[in-house]
Amino acid sequence: MKRFMEISAIGIFLGSLTSYYLEINYIWLIAILFACAALFLYSRSELLLFFAVSFSLGLLIMNLSENSSILEDYDKKTVDIIGTIEEVIKTEDEYSSYYIKISYVGDRKVNERCLLYLKGESKLEIGTTIKAFGKIRTIAESGNPKLFSYRDYLKVRRISTGISVDEKDIKKLDIEPSIGLRIRRSAEDFISSNLPLGMSEEASNLMTGVVLGKNTDEGGSVKSFRKLGLSHLLAISGLHMGIICVFILSIFRLIGIKRNYSLIITLAILAIYLHIIAYKASAIRSFLMISIGMSASILHKGYNPRKSLAFAVFFIVLLNPYRVLDIGLLMSIMAMIAIIYFYPDFNIIDTADFEIMTSFKMLIIINLALFPLIIFYYNEFNLLTLLANLLVVPLFTIALVSVFIKLLVSLISTTLSFILGNFIDTIIGIIESIIKSMDFIEFTNLKMASPGLELIALYILMILIFTRRYEFRNLSYGFKSNIIKVFISLLMAFSITNIILDPLYIDFIDIGQGDAALIRTKAHSAMIDTGGHYDGSDRVYEYILKPYLIKNGVPSVDLVFISHDDADHSGNLKYMYQENRAHNILSSDDSITERFDNAFGLYTGNKFTIGNALIDVVNDGRTGISSNNRSNVLKLSHHHLSILFTGDIESESESKLVKHDIKADILKVAHHGSDTSSARDFLKKVSASNAIISVGRDNPYNHPSKAVLNDLTDLKSRIYRTDEDGRIRIISTRMGYQIENHLPRKKTAVDYLTEPSLYLGLLYFYTLTNYFCTSFKFEKWRKL
Repeated sequence: MKRFMEISAIGIFLGSLTSYYLEINYIWLIAILFACAALFLYSRSELLLFFAVSFSLGLLIMNLSENSSILEDYDKKTVDIIGTIEEVIKTEDEYSSYYIKISYVGDRKVNERCLLYLKGESKLEIGTTIKAFGKIRTIAESGNPKLFSYRDYLKVRRISTGISVDEKDIKKLDIEPSIGLRIRRSAEDFISSNLPLGMSEEASNLMTGVVLGKNTDEGGSVKSFRKLGLSHLLAISGLHMGIICVFILSIFRLIGIKRNYSLIITLAILAIYLHIIAYKASAIRSFLMISIGMSASILHKGYNPRKSLAFAVFFIVLLNPYRVLDIGLLMSIMAMIAIIYFYPDFNIIDTADFEIMTSFKMLIIINLALFPLIIFYYNEFNLLTLLANLLVVPLFTIALVSVFIKLLVSLISTTLSFILGNFIDTIIGIIESIIKSMDFIEFTNLKMASPGLELIALYILMILIFTRRYEFRNLSYGFKSNIIKVFISLLMAFSITNIILDPLYIDFIDIGQGDAALIRTKAHSAMIDTGGHYDGSDRVYEYILKPYLIKNGVPSVDLVFISHDDADHSGNLKYMYQENRAHNILSSDDSITERFDNAFGLYTGNKFTIGNALIDVVNDGRTGISSNNRSNVLKLSHHHLSILFTGDIESESESKLVKHDIKADILKVAHHGSDTSSARDFLKKVSASNAIISVGRDNPYNHPSKAVLNDLTDLKSRIYRTDEDGRIRIISTRMGYQIENHLPRKKTAVDYLTEPSLYLGLLYFYTLTNYFCTSFKFEKWRKL
């Protein structure tokens, strides 16, 4: 049972992840346990037993966590709360935000964290207990797949709700904070007041954020750090904990403290620091591994980094199963896997004569391991990342060590602290110069779409085979042949399927209160409306539309149709134009064609093709009286599918359209389901079996109208709404079409049984398991 800890860590991790995305009830859990017991009785594999138990444990703890929030019961309710500030997130002139531990809601005792939005100029400190009156809201799921999910981000921090409070509705209570919060507040105050001395504001903010594990704004040099693959330097990670550990031990060695005592004191200091930075997941992973290593040293026992990493992962997920969603932890784990498992067998570079080549070799294997995660989450990878790390990491290490020395020196000498501040400022200046010079070389920055899980799995298998190629050579010819046949078959199946089925993807993006539909073939793309924020700002573009296009492999759109010039339909167009993401703009609204030099007029009867799809201009809307009624109406046809796009037309335009051929399989409901549109006669004429309403959550217009919803239901149209279903995707092929909704996040087992990727995953898992079993001679597993 040499690998039981690793198998258990994999089991609890996969179990938690499975339970997060799959609807698991206790009947399913019992069935899984019985199935695992049957497999164990058949194979007598203790490793399989450990995997089954830990996987079931992961299912259970995530299931319990998902249903544990009391505050969600008060969603959209205005309540009195009593709570204590645990972390300060952001402070601005007109508002501030905090993580608060709520102890009472009304007279009900609770013990749950919440996000507090405080409106006004008042500011709160860590440890302050308040009584407040405000509205609680459950943090919404991200409506678009692969985009940043604020709910997941907060779930990692055990938060699922937020409360908005005006400063006039808050009262500070005279309650002494706990010693833990006093330590955190004192440490933050000490660092924030002493670190800036002798440093520029930019360098001071950067290093304060690094030391305290605070998120820094995504701008300036911070953005350049991320683009060059240096973002790990700005977040508390194993590198930082290692530097702090070595720094403390070096001081103890200088002053002559005995080795075992110095190790114990160092662990205590690291534990306090872990509390100060609010227990960041990657820092917990590093602390646990350091603790195990130091304990082994004190007890004169051997240290096994594989078991140490596995124990850290198991412990972290057991305490908080939502940590499986933590991007920082995932990258930290992958980096350690690369160092522990792949690095020893990566012999492509001879490092015997040059120490720098050892660092270069390690950076290569770490970046190879992190590459799929970086592309999946950030969609860009810089070819200069290795060089940037080689140059910047040593300088950054000097700067970080100097920061800790500066903080110690500030207790005894302001002058020395100022001198050290100047030195750190110089180092940060050199780092920023290196980063800016590399960031200037744009062609080295590769931008890619987020890969699917099947591509990530294939990539990992290739890296595994490459780094363990000597073991792979020893596998039987038949097994290697089977692997090659399987993947060639899959590649051919995907290619032939795309050719024969001729798929067309139509995505109704969850753009908020607005319209935006992306139409894609393998080689071409189009959009019908772009959405936009009502105030004309770029918020919707930067946080939704732009990342959605990038993550789906659409750097620019061939044809952009604009129904009419309202902000919620065309607001993002100017930002697409500025970044050259809209090649040809098509609209019947003269204000659009006059504003953009690549815009062309639309007229009734115009036809356009996207691959084998036809877009027909049914009505250009030029005779409409109001802005809404000047919306053009388009009809998309592809094989067995037809979709009618209606912009914001109202009954005035609808009465004219009933004379045309407007029958369609799917209706994009006009004006977000407003009662000024979708007259019953019009709906009857369209006779759509499915209706899609693009609408924002909790919008102030009360869209969609209940009357419209009732009419659609009476006419047997199945209703899809972006505020409830998230992104709605229609996949049209020669065989027909299907509609997929992104929400709810949790799917049933039946939903996944119809997914081809499930069977590809099982085939991949079987192949990988056979490879491991053969490599490490797990004969009992191979019998399965």
